[in-house]
Amino acid sequence: MTIEVEPSYPSDMGRDDDRRWRRMAHSVARLAVELARPREREQLLERIAEQARDLLGADLAYISLNDDERGETYIHTTVGVMSEEYRSIRMPLGAGVLGKVAGSNKPAQTASYFGDPDLVRSPSIDQAVRTEGVHAILGAPMRIDGTVIGALMVADRYSRVYDFVEVSTLDTLASLGTVVLETNQLISDLHDTVGRLRVAQEQNQEYILELERLEHADATLLADLLRDTDGESLETLLAGELDCAVAVRVDRFDDDWGKLGAKASTLDALRRESDRSADVAVDHATGASVLSVHLGDRTIGAIAAERPLSRVGVQILQRAATNLTVRVLFEEAVENAHRRETDDLVRALLAGRATARDLTRLAESTRLNLTGAARCRIITIDCAERRVTADLLNRQLSDFGFAIVYDDHVCALLVERPGLEAAVDLALRRMQSSTLDFTAGWERADHDGIAVAHRRALAVARSLRRLGRSGECSTPSRLGSVGLLLGQGHGHVEEIVRDTLGPVIDYDATHASHLLRTALTYFEADRNVTRAAKELIVHENTVRQRLEKIRDLLGNEAMTGSYALDTHLALRAWSLGTDLPRFSPGTA
Repeated sequence: MTIEVEPSYPSDMGRDDDRRWRRMAHSVARLAVELARPREREQLLERIAEQARDLLGADLAYISLNDDERGETYIHTTVGVMSEEYRSIRMPLGAGVLGKVAGSNKPAQTASYFGDPDLVRSPSIDQAVRTEGVHAILGAPMRIDGTVIGALMVADRYSRVYDFVEVSTLDTLASLGTVVLETNQLISDLHDTVGRLRVAQEQNQEYILELERLEHADATLLADLLRDTDGESLETLLAGELDCAVAVRVDRFDDDWGKLGAKASTLDALRRESDRSADVAVDHATGASVLSVHLGDRTIGAIAAERPLSRVGVQILQRAATNLTVRVLFEEAVENAHRRETDDLVRALLAGRATARDLTRLAESTRLNLTGAARCRIITIDCAERRVTADLLNRQLSDFGFAIVYDDHVCALLVERPGLEAAVDLALRRMQSSTLDFTAGWERADHDGIAVAHRRALAVARSLRRLGRSGECSTPSRLGSVGLLLGQGHGHVEEIVRDTLGPVIDYDATHASHLLRTALTYFEADRNVTRAAKELIVHENTVRQRLEKIRDLLGNEAMTGSYALDTHLALRAWSLGTDLPRFSPGTA
């Protein structure tokens, strides 16, 4: 049967599939850079088809283009096709797997062409498929501004089911093919226009000058892209070409209009208009122009100029939009591969499985250097909008470390150094002033204690959630044992007792003393020394001496004031001898 599939990255992907995904992502990223170099359109399309066949291990690959006037799609570029009959296929939109993909907006596949009852067939197409010996087919649509213009296909001469990694890879390559066609069409249009205008040079010298300006802008934009520069470089380049202030806004990085921030409300309205019209929107009252930038059917940003643009200026802006699209596509592919590698290292660290080599790799690929005696701060965030929260923390705390989505919460790992406290406070205030509903806990640790510190910080965040204290951040010591117990299961109570009473537990174990029993009896007797002495059958001075030793070990505040409740609660948990094991020296 024919299956329409959604290209996605499932959360339960296995290790082998994850490695395959990364290898394919790197290959696609390299291909994106290769396709940015000037080449003939047919060479670029053939290169994409070759890469599709190689990455998916298919027998053949081909690209079809739609003929909307005739309601058909036809094979344009082929790799590995043996028969002329297959190479010259032209079929109605909706027929076969090719027609179904080219006429819809989703990838589709069939494991067995002739055994698939869902396919719409014709005798001539069946004969071409039979001649070529094709059985399994997978295709992904190629879209420009939301309109399907063709499809990227792979096929095999045996029955085969393509998995999600292969579907997602083919869909990404189809997006690259769309960029190639769109860019090539723009360049082709430019060259055609230059040719026509040169013939009429004497009658229309102005057009020649405009086209030369466009050629210069194309060359400059391409050179800037190949240098792999950032958005600020593109802003500077466009400001020179358009002779006015320019703002380049990439949604995943920018939340304002930079140099044109004073016109923010006008630019936001123009961007919405550009989204609807897919063209440059102009506000003649303020002189601002905005072009919304799309990648397939996804909006990725916008480019704004402070004044109305000429016809050539609009074309330069459109070419800059294509340039920005290629940049974002390449950056996303590289970042996805890097993020997955980093996530693996952090997961090993939080699980207590990280090796010295893992710490070195983490330091090389991020700002988080935990080698040697470095200490870090672990912040856990309990929230629903985890990706938004992680992105916000990464923007605010990038100088100290990074944040990732880990299971059902967000975890930030930050190196302890000057300035961290102020940066964390600012990030939390930004979160509190937003619409995010969150609770947070934090703890310090060296690299050997990160797994334990992470569990404790998460317990604080979840305890704050149960206490209804949204927007707050605390530590195990600030929240106290009562709060921690609200967020813990029975298996973590021993850790809480150890955190509160550890020095006394170790002292009793090494000196065969009875400080823990004395402290518990003292609290149970409403902190009355006389009653406690009678219960223990010892002299009152003995009780006082033991209490003084306890204060030396835990601090005076542990026996009086608000912290006394935490101490009493921990002592009661310790007293559950049958359910809670006694501690031995050095346990954590």
